[in-house]
Amino acid sequence: MTEPKGPLTNLVDRRTFLKSAAFLGGTVAAAELVPLALGTATRAQASYLTPGQEYILAKPENVIYTTCLQCQIRCLLKVKQQDGVVVKIDGSPYSAKQFLPNIPYDTSPAEAARMDGKLCPRGQAGVQTLYDPYRIRKVLKRVGPRGSGKWQTIDFNQAIDELVAGGDLFGEGPVAGL
Repeated sequence: MTEPKGPLTNLVDRRTFLKSAAFLGGTVAAAELVPLALGTATRAQASYLTPGQEYILAKPENVIYTTCLQCQIRCLLKVKQQDGVVVKIDGSPYSAKQFLPNIPYDTSPAEAARMDGKLCPRGQAGVQTLYDPYRIRKVLKRVGPRGSGKWQTIDFNQAIDELVAGGDLFGEGPVAGL
């Protein structure tokens, strides 16, 4: 069997390639550990906190307990915020569905803030849903013919009144109310 001929055929054999790849991988791994060894790692770089460091998202004043609305299960959430911005969503330790065994309801919020429950990827995507630039934030009413894509913003109370009372809402005939 003849070996292929070409300009790059004899530059790197398999053994040299594997040794070089192992060396480069080790170098990259070692470079990640240097900031940790020197004590200059930021929280984003460090995978753990030293005893002297404080995890700001574990403070009870930065935690809100609520319910997930990403599906029909309605899991209990623990939302972590920093400077008024939601940065992380975890399962609530008060729920047996997210934290087994769940903690007693009389557990202090300061202690519960340090515990994170499990949560599915759909629930964790709540941060992206909250800050989605295309999320509808106001009540919209169609003003043109169906399919025209013309909408106007109306007051929430007006929307409730129109839904309950019905009538000629779109200029296409009467619509039954609730």
